[in-house]
Parts: sequence; structure tokens; C-alpha cells
Amino acid sequence: RDWSSDVCSSDLIYTDGSHFKNGGSGRLGVGGLLVCNDTIVNTMSESVDKHYFRENYGTEDFSNPTMESYAIYKFLLHYGKFFKPEDKIISYSDYKGASEWLNGNWKINKSYIRLIVNDTKSLIKKYNLNIEFKWIKGHAGQKYNEMADKLAKGLSI
Repeated sequence: RDWSSDVCSSDLIYTDGSHFKNGGSGRLGVGGLLVCNDTIVNTMSESVDKHYFRENYGTEDFSNPTMESYAIYKFLLHYGKFFKPEDKIISYSDYKGASEWLNGNWKINKSYIRLIVNDTKSLIKKYNLNIEFKWIKGHAGQKYNEMADKLAKGLSI
């Protein structure tokens, strides 16, 4: 763990997904970063294996909602174990459904999205995370959200 809740008023997570449809980047991937006191502490950029995804989630729907939700899961899978229960975490995604599904405000109609959300909630429980999910407007110039977008596409920040 490279940061401390003694120093951070809250840990901010920004995640994004990259997909093929609708003019996507051509890379199926996820990215994210952890920010403490306006400093980037950790980053993640990872390609998504289509075969693994198909076997574990039963879909080939690599749409924006799917990849945005999966990005949150993958970030918590990598870094969830490093948080302490008293840490206040805020996770930002620029797809509103990702936060609304995890906050329990929207019904999940697709079984594979439900599996991703359930996997994410299992990690939250496993690591006893104090986490709040929020929507942030995409491509609106918020620097950390723009960086998460680049990481999801496999670009450097």
C-alpha cells in the first residue's frame, strides 16, 4: 500500500472501459486510477480476454455498459485488498448505469451485467470496503476521467 487514509480525506477511483462497438477504440480493455490528494497513486490498464469473458460471463456483448461495469470490478480485484475498512472510497464512472446498478438504484436486465455487479459486490464484502459509486460526465475535461479513458484504450497518461 503506497498511500494512507491518514493522509487522504478520501480515496478516489476513476475507471473506464473500451469497447469495439459504435466507433470504440478497437481495443477491448479496462483502465483505472487511484487518486489521493490530487496525486495519482496507482493505475491499471488491461486488455480483456474475449474467450475468458465469454466463458465466465456467457456473453460476447462487449458494449459500453459491459466494459464500464467490468472496469470497476477489475480495479477492485487488483487494489481492493489494499484498502482498510475505515478508508472512504469514491468510485467514479462515466457510464451512469455502472454506478446506479452498484448502488442498487437501477434494475439489471442482462444476466451478464448482473454477474459482473455480483462479482464486484463480492469483492466489496470480502475486503470490507466503504465505497460509494458516482457518475461523472464523460469527455467533459475532468482530467482523471480522461486519463482513465486513455488507460482503458491502452494509451499512456
